[in-house]
Amino acid sequence: MVLTSSQICSMLFTDVGNGFFKCSTCDKQYKKGNGYTNLLNHLRRNHEDYEQEAQEASRRQNPLRLHL
Repeated sequence: MVLTSSQICSMLFTDVGNGFFKCSTCDKQYKKGNGYTNLLNHLRRNHEDYEQEAQEASRRQNPLRLHL
């Protein structure tokens, strides 16, 4: 299952308000603009296995891997 940028960011970042999001892995905060570029660039630079982490988080939320 391919995850969208929005899904990946919602699983790996926490909204801390005022347009800022905190990385769940390293606790660094980044400002989200109109899209997810800043957040995804952080993941690409600092967490090379972020796609695998997001897939695992997705499976934990849907342990039977049901397609809804």
